[in-house]
Amino acid sequence: MRKEKYRDQVRQHCSDLARKSEELDIDIRSIVGSKLEQQAKADELRAQLTALLDE
Repeated sequence: MRKEKYRDQVRQHCSDLARKSEELDIDIRSIVGSKLEQQAKADELRAQLTALLDE
């Protein structure tokens, strides 16, 4: 009986860790996505300014 209880606790802990990993993945994708948008905007503005200089 103790062994089964221990196994259940380990299973629950593994489930909790999987959920935490999923939450971290969502956070990482959100942060990275935001940074990629900022980078794209900076690149676009740089291209526009460079074009103005070339006129």
